[in-house]
Amino acid sequence: MNSKRLTIPYKIATFNGWFKEPVLRFFYIYLLFNLFFGLYEIGRGSLLGQCYLNMDFKCYLFQFAFRSHWFRESLIIIGVLLLLEYLFNHFFHKNLSIIPPKWKVNLFITWFKWVVPFLLIIQLYFTFKLYGSIYNHHIPLWKWESPFWSLMHPMFAALPTWVYKFLDIVYVPIWGFAHWIFLFVTISSNEKLKRRLFGVYGLSLMLFGILHCLFPAISPIYAAKNYFNYLPDKLFSWHYHNHCLEQERLFLTKGVEAFSLLRGKAITPIAAFPSFHVGYALLLLLMAREFSDNWLVLMSFLFLIFIILGSLILGFHYVADDLVGVIVVYLIYSFIRKTEEKNSTSCSV
Repeated sequence: MNSKRLTIPYKIATFNGWFKEPVLRFFYIYLLFNLFFGLYEIGRGSLLGQCYLNMDFKCYLFQFAFRSHWFRESLIIIGVLLLLEYLFNHFFHKNLSIIPPKWKVNLFITWFKWVVPFLLIIQLYFTFKLYGSIYNHHIPLWKWESPFWSLMHPMFAALPTWVYKFLDIVYVPIWGFAHWIFLFVTISSNEKLKRRLFGVYGLSLMLFGILHCLFPAISPIYAAKNYFNYLPDKLFSWHYHNHCLEQERLFLTKGVEAFSLLRGKAITPIAAFPSFHVGYALLLLLMAREFSDNWLVLMSFLFLIFIILGSLILGFHYVADDLVGVIVVYLIYSFIRKTEEKNSTSCSV
């Protein structure tokens, strides 16, 4: 009887706890600020305002997300977990050890606590990145870093073909596959783990999106395509680059009409500065150091090294992109850790 009476106050206390989460405060303040800023840019009739109007308010990215393989395959995995849990409970009368005991509750709470604002931040990130991609005046990073690229060209061009293919696989499909950690963290009951993944990722996207807007720069392979003639033709990267260039041409020729022509796939990830590929690889390494065994730390370290090499050799990023990506993610990760320590100290007092 008493437990039933405590259920509603407990739920209210849980929801109140969300607003005491420092990272979530940053999330919602950022989203609220962007709402008013977006309305201001739309009122001005600016290019950025058009990006806000079509990428955010019309939910293009949400439509794209729900049509993507990520959403479908996540539902399949959740269905498999439900089936496995039922079979083990029904036939063996025990829980499956690899599934957290309250994973369905964790999934539900995490979705509303972390995932919903996180998806909105991703949406804003691509809005800014789209603007940085089709903005006419890009900062000349290729010119500024020309001594480095001239020095490294003989080495980059002399690599065997298998190295380019290996880096290409790591940089494109394996980097994408590494995002499945979100599903497993979502069903976990470890709040610190969620704060690290959703918090650092989300806060990083906030800053990265703003930097894409303030300092738009196109990738090296678009600035000096002939430099990268050493790359073989059959790479994931070329398909990716050609897709981006087609979308950029569509925006430059059709203008705002390109949004409706692309039907919710208006993502032109040509904006290079800074590198979130490298930033996310560093985040995985920092999390591995804090939450996992040494073998996973080693794998994460090698993954980070290969991503950095791939970003340069495949022409996705400049040295400045990688350096700023590493610095931003490391500082945000350190900030969240210090915030946790400060909160735990104040609570204990």
